[in-house]
Formats: sequence, C-alpha cells, structure tokens
Amino acid sequence: MFFQWYRYCFSKYFTFQGRASRTEYWSFTIINLLILWAFWFISKLVDIPEDAMSDGIPVFPKDPVLALIFGSLYLIFCIAIFFPSLAVTVRRLHDRNHSGFWVIVSSPLDCGL
Repeated sequence: MFFQWYRYCFSKYFTFQGRASRTEYWSFTIINLLILWAFWFISKLVDIPEDAMSDGIPVFPKDPVLALIFGSLYLIFCIAIFFPSLAVTVRRLHDRNHSGFWVIVSSPLDCGL
C-alpha cells in the first residue's frame, strides 16, 4: 500500500495544484527516509577506516570505486526526489488550507540560516 502512494507521488512529479492526503505524504516521506538511511549506512560501511578492520568488525573494504558508485547513486536519488518531495509537500499544505508559499519561507530554516 505504501509503495502505491510512493509511485503515485512520482506520477505527479511536477503537480503542485491539488491536495495530498496524509497517507500519500507520509508514505512518500517515510520511504524516502528509509532509502536515504540505507544510503547513509552503506556509505559509512564503504568509508570505514582500516583500523576498524583490525578490531574484527566485518565491513566492506575501503574502496574509492564503491564510494564513488554509492555517492553517485545517492546524488541521483536526491535529485530525482527533489521535485516530487516539493510537490507533495505543497499539495499537503493545500490539504491543510495553507499556501504552498510556506515551503519557500521554511527553506532557509532547513538550510540552517
């Protein structure tokens, strides 16, 4: 069921009009969060220093090729979900009877300004 809503958000890639239900918004957000956590975890395994290997921790070897592959996949994924995330957030705000303008207002706060 979650993946149905996830695909639905991608089918409305640039649709900023309309409304998004809680299920649509949270399904998309939670699945993206899980995928981003998986990328983070794999990147930490790829970039583990060699001294951790001596402690007997089974990890991937430190390999710049793997780091480049996972880093590139992470970047592609972030670019791919940028507009759908923005669109579903604006539609969710519309469902709550707020303007999508609030996404722009909150963006500097998300960047730490």
